[in-house]
Amino acid sequence: DHPAHVGELPGVTPPDLRAGTFVVVPAYNESAGLGLVLQELVDAYPHVAVVDDGSTDSTLAIARQFAPFVVRHPINRG
Repeated sequence: DHPAHVGELPGVTPPDLRAGTFVVVPAYNESAGLGLVLQELVDAYPHVAVVDDGSTDSTLAIARQFAPFVVRHPINRG
């Protein structure tokens, strides 16, 4: 046995339901930990989207590196 990772928690999201599931990650200046979170998510789910809410750090670049779908607000919308 190995530790559970995102998408591997028993009884939470069976693999057959993951195919139609979209995971949407809102982000504002989250560059410090975003890459690790997105890597775990894209390993478990085929459809991961990041909504960058006008970040001023490298959040957008990191989101584009990992997530298949990225939307960016030009200014922070809260």
